[in-house]
Amino acid sequence: MVTIRCLHALSEWEGLSVLSEGTWAQADKSLKKKIAPLASAAAWNLRDWDTMPEYVAAIPDDTVIAPPHLYSTATYLAVFTKAGRFVLQGNYAHTRSKL
Repeated sequence: MVTIRCLHALSEWEGLSVLSEGTWAQADKSLKKKIAPLASAAAWNLRDWDTMPEYVAAIPDDTVIAPPHLYSTATYLAVFTKAGRFVLQGNYAHTRSKL
């Protein structure tokens, strides 16, 4: 996890993507929750749209949204993707609580 965080901080998207994909396959649910925002940032920056849904799905629904300047674009997109899913499910109260 330390290497994944370092690669994210350095914006080393290729290396982060490769390491995330390899780690993801063997990771338990708890580790996937930690990797998902970082892996989704790599996928976003590499325009790897095929892996984004899997990473976004692993980000917990109760993720607290910080001010936009504290988020990477990918994490921000992931949270709004989840909000959109709640809207489609008709869960408007839950969506408002996340935004």
